[in-house]
Amino acid sequence: MIWSIGDRVTVVSATPGTDSAVRVHAAGKTGKVTELEEHSVFPYRVDFDNGGWLWFAASELEPETKSSDPVNHPDHYTWLPIEAIEITRHFDFVRGNALKYLLRAGRKGDVLQDLRKARWYLDDEIRRLENEEAACGES
Repeated sequence: MIWSIGDRVTVVSATPGTDSAVRVHAAGKTGKVTELEEHSVFPYRVDFDNGGWLWFAASELEPETKSSDPVNHPDHYTWLPIEAIEITRHFDFVRGNALKYLLRAGRKGDVLQDLRKARWYLDDEIRRLENEEAACGES
């Protein structure tokens, strides 16, 4: 087997098959190999980054090439196996921003500036929670 589970791949072409219309539109999409079926014509299941999945032959895939996209996928947020926004979406705005600055610290300019910005957001959240707590105690 050329590809292993967890490999990041890009679909370079799609061989027509029973689902040829869907497969042809997969060209250019990126994703992760999530399953293998050794004795199949299309042994590699690829789960696409934007949702959905299909099975492919080895010749239809190539290693994902990371090209710099400063607007949609900036390098300073995509250095981990998961993009920073995928993590920060699980937090509110202030905590998510603190985490964002920690994740990118030193990857986009001054590491101290990023750490200070993360601390600013954390201090802001602490002040907000302390004021909320104090207000509740006054009732």
